[in-house]
Amino acid sequence: MMYNERIYVWLQSCFHHAGTKAAAAIHHFGSVSKWVGAVETDLRLSGLFTDRELFLLIKKDLSAADQVIDRCFKLGIDILTPENPRYPALLRQIPNYPLVLYVRGDLSDFDENPAVAIVGTRNATPGGVAFVQTLAADLAKAGMQIVSGGALGIDTAAHAGAVLAGGKTVMVAGCGLNMDYPKPNRALKQLIAAHGAVISEFPPDTQPNKFTFPIRNRIISGLSLGVIVAEAGEVSGSLITASRALEQNRDVFAVKLEENRSYYRGAKKLLDDGAIPVWTSADVLREYIHLFPHKLRLETQFPKREVNRKKPEAENKEKRAVKAVSSEPIPEEPETPVSDHARAILAAVNGENGLDEICESAGLSAGEVNCGLTELEMAGLIIRETAQSKFTKHPALRS
Repeated sequence: MMYNERIYVWLQSCFHHAGTKAAAAIHHFGSVSKWVGAVETDLRLSGLFTDRELFLLIKKDLSAADQVIDRCFKLGIDILTPENPRYPALLRQIPNYPLVLYVRGDLSDFDENPAVAIVGTRNATPGGVAFVQTLAADLAKAGMQIVSGGALGIDTAAHAGAVLAGGKTVMVAGCGLNMDYPKPNRALKQLIAAHGAVISEFPPDTQPNKFTFPIRNRIISGLSLGVIVAEAGEVSGSLITASRALEQNRDVFAVKLEENRSYYRGAKKLLDDGAIPVWTSADVLREYIHLFPHKLRLETQFPKREVNRKKPEAENKEKRAVKAVSSEPIPEEPETPVSDHARAILAAVNGENGLDEICESAGLSAGEVNCGLTELEMAGLIIRETAQSKFTKHPALRS
């Protein structure tokens, strides 16, 4: 463990809300070492700190930091500081970058490939979930890393699409990595860590609250070249992420929908303000292909943008299908265990069902069902048959 990691963990612990002032303090004093070595008068004259923060900075008690570091070691959580070469370079460029990233998974090659964020409402519609999962899968197949916040709904669909396509995805948690939140995404978080990373700037045992999620949103956008907003209301965390993206000189995209529903108003506002409209993955890829010609893979030429999103959807429905099909029979009790939540959703699949039908049968939200379906797909228990996201049980499980 490097000495500077201990200092960074301690500095971040001095603030009530992680990451909100640390970068500004480093800029003011010129370096971390000069900040740590500053006398009380200089700390007060900076005008950056509250009385509580001044007290902690002057006291220089690193015992709490030592406890956090020991906790991370026992939990298998990696600690990255801005001085670590594995700390994402794009994130280091934002004005208020986090002093510490706690990581499960692997960020070592994150800088090697472009990344975009996909965010949206927790209360997503079945159509929105299906569209975003396919969009994320297409982008991942093309070489994009997918960043999102791990929440139910749109975030879950984005992560799931990337995982099922064999791509990489990064989840930025709004709590500590030792927190089981959200509970339905427990299995998905393990998959994300195996296909990228789950990260947070909060110590491992930090509970989620109304402050932690808006704070983490700047990291979602900071890791990304652009932010894609799918279903979002007029007041939502997704719009906060889009706002952070603009502040960080990132691109902002919005999924173009025809329905003038409440969940579309946030995206519509962004489009009215000049966001790049998205009908298919090509609308995102065309913005970056010239920057990463050897990283982004395209099987076909870019389609022209259409006023009606249904046309390109229909033309590419076979290509856009995300399948997890096992050709070999599987036993009634699979070797790969699934959660009770996933088993309940499996019981609701009867014949060939769409996402909305499964939601109604199971009595669960689209986000909860989508998470369970992802777990079942990865276990080979269900098959996604078409681009319209119809699901059937594996033949060995059909009665």
